[in-house]
Amino acid sequence: MYRDINNLRKDFKPRLTVCKSKNGDIITEKGDTLNRWKNHFHELLNSMEQDKGPSIMQDYKDTNEEDSAPTVEVEKAVQNLKNCKAPGTDNIPAELFK
Repeated sequence: MYRDINNLRKDFKPRLTVCKSKNGDIITEKGDTLNRWKNHFHELLNSMEQDKGPSIMQDYKDTNEEDSAPTVEVEKAVQNLKNCKAPGTDNIPAELFK
């Protein structure tokens, strides 16, 4: 009964799936939008492969060699994390830390 009442109260909100092309034109077709996202990420990932500079992980390993073991406070905090909760802004679930 409550589910039906909530469905009646809520308005229909259609999803709008649009994006902009390289020129700045708005793309509304589903296939064109998917192709634009595919091209965007292809360019983004290929440009990262072409960089010859040191990676972020190499810099991190070089600067933190002495702090390799977590402290007791960090271990306790990780153990107290609840399972099956939404990940934070880093999109890492608590189960992965555990």
